[in-house]
Amino acid sequence: NALEASNTSQDLCGLAKLIVPLLCDSIKAQCLVMISATDADEENSSSANVGAIRVWHGPRLISDEACRRLVQHFCSATVEQAVVRNQLTDANLFPDFGPLFPDCANIRELLLAPIAKDGETSGWLLALNRGAGFCYSQSIVRAGLSHYEFGTGEASILVSAASVLATHDRIVGLFREKEQLLIDTVRALVSAVEAKDDYTSGHSERVALYGQQLARDCGLDETVCDRIYFSGLLHDVGKISIQDSILQKPSGLSDDEFQIIQTHPDRGWVILQELEQLKHVLPGVLYHHERVDGKGYPDGLVGAEIPIDGRILAVADTYDAMTSDRPYRKGMPQDKAEQILRGGAGTQWDSTIVETFLRHGSKFVAIKESYRPRSRAIRVARPAKSVD
Repeated sequence: NALEASNTSQDLCGLAKLIVPLLCDSIKAQCLVMISATDADEENSSSANVGAIRVWHGPRLISDEACRRLVQHFCSATVEQAVVRNQLTDANLFPDFGPLFPDCANIRELLLAPIAKDGETSGWLLALNRGAGFCYSQSIVRAGLSHYEFGTGEASILVSAASVLATHDRIVGLFREKEQLLIDTVRALVSAVEAKDDYTSGHSERVALYGQQLARDCGLDETVCDRIYFSGLLHDVGKISIQDSILQKPSGLSDDEFQIIQTHPDRGWVILQELEQLKHVLPGVLYHHERVDGKGYPDGLVGAEIPIDGRILAVADTYDAMTSDRPYRKGMPQDKAEQILRGGAGTQWDSTIVETFLRHGSKFVAIKESYRPRSRAIRVARPAKSVD
């Protein structure tokens, strides 16, 4: 359980903090260190560079810089197998090391294993000294008592642990790439919707930010808060299939046009429901126009029948609609918007959610004032080739 290798929220450093103390005890090292790797430089692209000390368990036998130098000196030898060095002295370490780092006189044994997978190195595990506080005598050295040294058993344990860390690091990296692809896809969908109406640019992201903050203020789990954020980004995605003439109409809508606008939650559901990774946003997308008195759409749900995502986004969506500028009116001041929300609590909106919003109103003002729309990429046309 301590490895938590399937927990993709735990990065390499976080997992190392869990297992390094256990490893240190298991191989009976005086201290155990996890050092990160940095990207390879252009001149030596085949190997990673030694980065920062990330985890150190046990006494600080040497300085961080000396530790990094040790790893730098031996890391090239770890490509094939772990490096084991016993009975170390200044003379058999490397010539300039002792004078530069006198504290390395404290090092008798070292064991170094790379955290690497498929040729990519994320870092190293370095164990120093087998057994705490042990001092060699010449008679013991001559007797060759291996239980005072690092051997194949300790090396195997450290290599196995390094392999687990490397695999976990790769899984986390792939998961985050997949998550980023999902985020980029969502933003592309949002941009497609907002490109149909410049006056609503930024609306979806502000609703997402308001909804996420409101969910936090309601005491909901961070996973739910993130889900509501994604739902807010996509709550109007169904409008992508509604005519521009209706979306961009500067005056009030006719009854028929309003009925078409009211179809956008269902249209959004149709667009998203076959995407497995986005099914968690469907309640917010479908029900953000429901009312607690049952007079909303599309299903006329009442009170707690409306999923919490829909009830929160209903407040966030309305707040942004009221306080944002439109071509036919200026946005309302904060106190007017709060007055309308207060008046509709218990009929249009969930009373508890409105009360929470009003209690934390300054947070939403701060979000509104600090929000800056994302700039859209502009493609530069390639110059036409001249024809001789």
